[in-house]
Amino acid sequence: MKLTAAQKKAKLVRLLHVAKGQLMLDDSAYRTLLANASRGKTSSKDMSLPQLEAALKAMQAQGFVMTAPKRQPATRPDLPIYHSDGQSQMIRGLWIELHTKGVVFDSSERALNNYVKKMTGVAHYGWLGTADSSRVIEMLKQWRQRMEKKRRKGAVHDGSVHG
Repeated sequence: MKLTAAQKKAKLVRLLHVAKGQLMLDDSAYRTLLANASRGKTSSKDMSLPQLEAALKAMQAQGFVMTAPKRQPATRPDLPIYHSDGQSQMIRGLWIELHTKGVVFDSSERALNNYVKKMTGVAHYGWLGTADSSRVIEMLKQWRQRMEKKRRKGAVHDGSVHG
């Protein structure tokens, strides 16, 4: 898509303001730079495209570096939650409980689904059949029991009392 002259001008004005911040120019230094690049104009709004480009080149000569905006990593949004049955609710509840206890670090649907897929090959816990759901529930319960045993052993060894 080709930019119009007005769009190019607006983009250059934004870049000049970014450059001003990056170079830490005060207002008088910024206006002096604009005046030198445009033969007297001290406002970027009043400048032509070639004058704006000249001002940008002057800022680049002073050390301004244009960088592409940082993009967020592409991630899939969480799949919808399907709490249509008790087993799905139990799986999600155990997952949240493990997160609350600090065992699971990521409580998101995506993390839970990754765990379920690793255990069963099914991409979403709401799509599990009864047998697979039961197996996942039992694995989560066993995980919870292991962590509780470790905590109890830690309480005995360090002399502290947990209530």
